[in-house]
Amino acid sequence: MGANAEFGVLDNLSISPSFIYYLPKEESFITVNWWEINGNVNYYFIQDEDFHLYGLGGLNYTNVSVDADLDLGELGNYSSDASDGRFGLNLGAGANLDLGSNIMPFAELKYVIIDGCQHELSAGVKFNI
Repeated sequence: MGANAEFGVLDNLSISPSFIYYLPKEESFITVNWWEINGNVNYYFIQDEDFHLYGLGGLNYTNVSVDADLDLGELGNYSSDASDGRFGLNLGAGANLDLGSNIMPFAELKYVIIDGCQHELSAGVKFNI
């Protein structure tokens, strides 16, 4: 889940910050939390009345934290945690579907160049404020 914003700079150029929080993943006695902040520039190649297609590039900061809590019975409990943050680059493309209202569905495919590169596919709605 997350939040995106988009601010027009020129007719075909916008700045798009976002924050994404991934739901915690729990496996046995380990919990992983993961979030990221992005700052992208969107360049619109197509801006028809109903359909907008753009390429994107920008910066990414990803933070991952791991918590371990293990109950060893009579031996006691073991707890440990660690976190790491990394900077990366975003490259991708997206599309908006203009329905003529304050709600605009969108989809975006992004490749994040960071340790162990990741692909992200996101979809949602943008609200015109």
